[in-house]
Amino acid sequence: MVSGKTDHEVILKARLRVLALYEKLGTWRKVGKSRAIVYTYAYRFVKTGWVPDNKTNRRALFLPKYLPSERRPKPRPRIHIGDPGWEMIYLKKVK
Repeated sequence: MVSGKTDHEVILKARLRVLALYEKLGTWRKVGKSRAIVYTYAYRFVKTGWVPDNKTNRRALFLPKYLPSERRPKPRPRIHIGDPGWEMIYLKKVK
């Protein structure tokens, strides 16, 4: 869960994790193989901040499925006539 963080913070943390993996393994090809992705994805992500659209590739790069800016607000609960508080919704005065 990435609540309360910006896209920049989430991407920066993930980039540092991929970079640490590169320093440990030595080559981008080994990074790609260890994370089961194309090595150019890891390279582009660290060097430019590019984020893949595919959710599987995002998880391989230590990113969440959805960045904070991509999250949608939860829909308001539907209120039907007869439910508690329905008068406030259906009979409210229009200015």
